[in-house]
Amino acid sequence: MYYSHIELGEVLSYSDVSVVIPCFNESTTILKVINDLRKKLPKCRIIVVDNLSNDGTGEIARTYSDLVVVEQQKGKGYAFLKGVSVAKNRIIVLVDGDATYDLKNLKLMINSVRNGIDMSVATRIPHNSQSFPYGHSLGNKFFSKLQKKSFNSMVEDAFSGLRVFSSDFLTSYVSKSKGFELETSLNFHAWLIGAEVKNFDCKYYSRSIGSESKLSTFFDGLKISKLMLLLLLKWKPAIILGIFIFFSMLLATALMIIPVTEYFNTGKILHIPTLLVSLNLYVISSVLLIYILLISRIINLQLEVLKRDYRYFKLQLR
Repeated sequence: MYYSHIELGEVLSYSDVSVVIPCFNESTTILKVINDLRKKLPKCRIIVVDNLSNDGTGEIARTYSDLVVVEQQKGKGYAFLKGVSVAKNRIIVLVDGDATYDLKNLKLMINSVRNGIDMSVATRIPHNSQSFPYGHSLGNKFFSKLQKKSFNSMVEDAFSGLRVFSSDFLTSYVSKSKGFELETSLNFHAWLIGAEVKNFDCKYYSRSIGSESKLSTFFDGLKISKLMLLLLLKWKPAIILGIFIFFSMLLATALMIIPVTEYFNTGKILHIPTLLVSLNLYVISSVLLIYILLISRIINLQLEVLKRDYRYFKLQLR
């Protein structure tokens, strides 16, 4: 059930909360994360997912956490879903094991979900210039804006690794994301089902000595770009195909100038192939335009059904 009667900051026990910490070689920081969570969220259940670490992360976690599970498939997405599969509580927290997130507003994030929000997300605010390397910061801002523009994402920080979910939201979430695409697929899923999202500011610290980032700005950026392209082609084809139609029509018009000018000057058309290419481009563009109009209508109907089904699903569990 939802805790609509609970005001922010009232709850002292967090026995209804599971915290999932996907980890790959975080032995230098995992104990600090667990201890901080113990202090911040009394009686919560801490689940560490060891994603094939080889530095003793799993051994440390087994001593201090409530449960350690091992995920054999490499990738944060796989590790998160493994953790969710053994988390039985109504509220689930996702947090990275690198001790870079300030947990000051975590209680507010949890209580917002208790009061009906589907996903609350920490918006990272760098503590200093070393917290966010320039490449990471640039990529994060770019993809955050792209996701907001492309599918009206309500998430301010697209790749934030501190989030709180209702179990309803995660039950409806099915993903094949393997690595750092996880956050993008979560953002997209929230838009897909019309989930309520709330953002909270969060101070973001630089990694401690001995702790290394697993993120590759270039290669992970390519993976996220590929996922974004596939999602847009499936659910927002008008954006991608619209760009193609625009340039196709532009090229067709430019090519048409040659035979038209030729005809008015000489009364003949000598560049027949150019004319045919131009006409074919016009035809292809017109067909694609009709396709976009039809498929957009179908997609909008699908989205309405998904959002309606999710609302109904939540009502059934109240």
